[in-house]
Amino acid sequence: MDRAFTHRFNTGDGTVDSICHRCFHTVAIASRESDLQTLEQKHVCDPEDKLRFELIAEAAKLHYLEQAS
Repeated sequence: MDRAFTHRFNTGDGTVDSICHRCFHTVAIASRESDLQTLEQKHVCDPEDKLRFELIAEAAKLHYLEQAS
């Protein structure tokens, strides 16, 4: 199963961000990666944000296909 979140390590302050794969929001910031799981389980994507990103992705895909042909 694909993980629903990406973890980004911030070298400046040593924190770890959790980014949702579906809505692309930063859903949590923690000092330790192990602390993110509980916060990630509470996340619910905003349906409007999810739709907006899906539309943007589809438009980018169509643009790429037009440029390739």
